[in-house]
Amino acid sequence: MTIKKHELLQIAPNDKETYITYKNKVCDLLNVWLKDETWSRQARPGEDTQ
Repeated sequence: MTIKKHELLQIAPNDKETYITYKNKVCDLLNVWLKDETWSRQARPGEDTQ
């Protein structure tokens, strides 16, 4: 199931627990991507220090 940001914001007032759970999962995923060297090099070309 894919939830978009505007859908998540609609959930927030009525179901804060679900909102917080999804928000935290998105933040965790972004942190994993930022720590992944392969993804980071592809996302930021020209910053390769090799």
